[in-house]
Amino acid sequence: MTHPWQSGHHVLAHLKRENLQETKVLKVQGDLQAEIDHLQGKVAEAECLMEEKAAKNENLQGALRKEELISIRLKTALALKEKKRKEAEIEVVELEVRISKSILEATVRAMKEFKASSKMKDLNIIFDQKAFIKDFELC
Repeated sequence: MTHPWQSGHHVLAHLKRENLQETKVLKVQGDLQAEIDHLQGKVAEAECLMEEKAAKNENLQGALRKEELISIRLKTALALKEKKRKEAEIEVVELEVRISKSILEATVRAMKEFKASSKMKDLNIIFDQKAFIKDFELC
């Protein structure tokens, strides 16, 4: 049989253990809540960084699209200039051919006119006379 003071002592010891366990549970709950709060802060920080990165990425994509558009325009302008340069080269060659043809035609006309001129006839007569005299002297 237990004495009344022993059962009171057991009850007191039991209450102390429960108090100690409750204190430990409350401390663990507090630590866990602090960890949860800390992790929620990290999540909010990460979400904020993701939003910043997404905005920066969007800005960079916009800048890239602008640069690509500028590049396309520059390539088009360059291709157009190259086409015009080639057309000008062809035109120069065509002009050179026409000029050469005109010079040739003018030379042919001048030769015909010179052959038909009285000076040419006089030169032919003089040449023929000299050739005749030379032939005569040789004999």
